[in-house]
Amino acid sequence: MTISVIGFLIILLTHSVSCYFTQTGRYEELQRLGNLCYPRDTCQSLNKITDDHLWRNRSCECGEHCVRYKTCCIDSNYFGMEQFAQKRPEEVCQTVQTKDFMVLMVSTCLQEWHKSPIYRKCVHPENVLKDPLSEAPVISTASMTTYRNFFCALCNNDADSALLWDIEVKMPNNLNLGRNAITPKDNIIERLEYNSAQNSWGFFYIDPQTRKQEFKNVQITFSLKEDLKKFVKQCHEQIISKCSPSYKSTRLLYKCQAYYSPVKGRRQGTEEFFNYRNVHCALCNGLRINIDDFVCLVKINLRKSVSLSFTKLLDVNRKDGDIVGKVSACKEGQMYDPFFKKCRTMSCALPNHVVKNGACVKSD
Repeated sequence: MTISVIGFLIILLTHSVSCYFTQTGRYEELQRLGNLCYPRDTCQSLNKITDDHLWRNRSCECGEHCVRYKTCCIDSNYFGMEQFAQKRPEEVCQTVQTKDFMVLMVSTCLQEWHKSPIYRKCVHPENVLKDPLSEAPVISTASMTTYRNFFCALCNNDADSALLWDIEVKMPNNLNLGRNAITPKDNIIERLEYNSAQNSWGFFYIDPQTRKQEFKNVQITFSLKEDLKKFVKQCHEQIISKCSPSYKSTRLLYKCQAYYSPVKGRRQGTEEFFNYRNVHCALCNGLRINIDDFVCLVKINLRKSVSLSFTKLLDVNRKDGDIVGKVSACKEGQMYDPFFKKCRTMSCALPNHVVKNGACVKSD
C-alpha cells in the first residue's frame, strides 16, 4: 500500500507533537480561548464542495491546498504542516487593482529580466486602467502561483499556462437598456471606448426620452473563477506570525505556527489593534485572554452590492473573448481583446527571443 508524502509527514508530525497539542483537544482549546471566529474557523461546519477557501467569510482552510500558504484550520487533517510549506518568498500580500481586498501574489521579475521593457510593465504598471487585459491578475495553472499581471508571469518564466482573471464590466444604474432601447445592452461591449478626459472606459448612450447623446462610464473589475479560489489566497497585511523573541514556551511557539485563524488584538488601555496569525500568536506576544481586547479579523460580509442594471462577465482566456456575435477565433497563442476589438499576442519583449513552454528563450 502506498502513502503520499504529505500523508506520511502528517503521521510523523502528529506523533512528534502529540505531547504539545492532542488532536481531540484542538478546537476545544479555541473554544476555551473565546471562540473568536466560530463557525468560520472549523472544518466541522464546512461544505467540502464549495466552501473550502478564504473567499466566503472563512478564516482558514481544511484541504491539502492549505499547506503551501499556511492557511490550515486548527482541526484540519493538515494541521501542523506549516513547516513543510513551499510558498515562494516573492509572494506577498498586495491589493488587487479595482478591488478592496488583498491576495498573495508575485509582482517582481527574475534578475535576467530587469533590463527588459517587460520589467516595468510588471513592477510599475499604470495606475489608470487604460489596458484592462495587461492589468488583470493571472494565475499559472502549472505552478498555481498568482501574479499581478501577465507580464509578471512572463518575466518569471511561468506564462505558458497563465490564465487571466475574468473581467466584469458593470453598467451605471437607471439606464434604459431594454429591447427597444437605442443603445441595446448586447451592443455595449462592442461599443466600449476609452475616454482620456475622464480616465475611464464607457460608451456613448442616447437617452430614449431626450434623444441626447452622452458618455456613460462603466466600472471595470477583476473577478476569479470559483474553481480557482482555493489556490488564490486572500490575505491581511502586517500579520504577526511569530512569538516574541523573549517568549520561551515551546508549546505556545508550536501552536502559533501550527494553524491559521487571524485575529485582531490590543492591550487594555491602548488604542491600536494589531493583526495576529491566530490567538496563540497574540498570547505569545504578551496579550492576555479575558483582559485584552480580541476580535476575529475575518468579518462576515453582509453588505449589499450596488444595484446595477447590467453586468457583463468577460472570459478573456477564450479565443473569441466570449464576445456575443463574434465568429472568427483568434490564432493559437492569441486572445481576443474586447476593449481594443482585436486579437492580441502577449509576447516576449526580449530581442531575438520568443515565448516557448512558458519561458522566454532565444529564437532559432
